[in-house]
Amino acid sequence: MLSLSVGLVAEHGFGIRPCQFCWYERYVYLAIVAVSIFALFFNKLSAKLMSMSVIFIVLLIGLFVTGWHVAIEHGWASDDVCAVSDISCDEILESLKDLNDAGERLPSCAKVQIYVLGLSMAEYNVIALLFYLLMTGKIFEVVVCNRKNKNSL
Repeated sequence: MLSLSVGLVAEHGFGIRPCQFCWYERYVYLAIVAVSIFALFFNKLSAKLMSMSVIFIVLLIGLFVTGWHVAIEHGWASDDVCAVSDISCDEILESLKDLNDAGERLPSCAKVQIYVLGLSMAEYNVIALLFYLLMTGKIFEVVVCNRKNKNSL
């Protein structure tokens, strides 16, 4: 997807390190790719409609996560992603440190690293997710209406 590609280019091409919520947002897109690939193996319309339903739900989850990210950026919510976990923040950060190439701590979700035309990447992601939700809903509507029209003939 375009959004995932933009994030990867920003990270690897321009050196913009993703925060923890940026990673969560990427997982949403990876889930959509996985469900889409799964749907390619089935010709039945019902399987494709089920896949679209799952994608729609994943997009809603992504919108919630990205909305929370934007709220953190604006100071409307806490950036302590470990606050509700039984695992200590130190343990999580240590695990993430091991995964990180440079061994450095992930950047804070509250600190926007780049603005493009006055918007952060998370804010652009909200716009993208809203667009994807509308398009998925519209495609679902067209497919279901066509199915009903064929059944009524």
